[in-house]
Amino acid sequence: MRHISFSADIYASRETIWKLLVDKVVNPGDYVPGVVEAEILERHDHTLTREVRTRGMVMRERITIDEPHGEIEYLLIEHPLLSGRVVNRLVSSSVQSPVASHRFTIEADWAPKDDDAEKIVQTDMPAQIQQEVLSLKEKAEELENGR
Repeated sequence: MRHISFSADIYASRETIWKLLVDKVVNPGDYVPGVVEAEILERHDHTLTREVRTRGMVMRERITIDEPHGEIEYLLIEHPLLSGRVVNRLVSSSVQSPVASHRFTIEADWAPKDDDAEKIVQTDMPAQIQQEVLSLKEKAEELENGR
């Protein structure tokens, strides 16, 4: 299992950041590089199953949305290269201060299925995860500041 993690402090309200994280579930192409199309296959109270198409690949994920704990888990159900999960986590730096930053983290725990997948996980995925975190940070702060 390979563990990749990247975090950033976001200076926006928890509500603004959480709305973007939920939108990322429904519209991943706006947040994740390479996503061409996404379709929700099943929806329940706090979980859903979706199919995502990227350039040359189709995958299925079961997504669990846990707002009270500030986590969204993406469990890979079907993926040609990997098994494992990704967690998007939002932690407030101060419960009492509405202007405090919030720490946003993406953690991936993946098991590559072959040597090619291992190379992708080691070379491409850390930069992609960093880009996703920083992109969401930028969107949240722009929304919050009305730019």
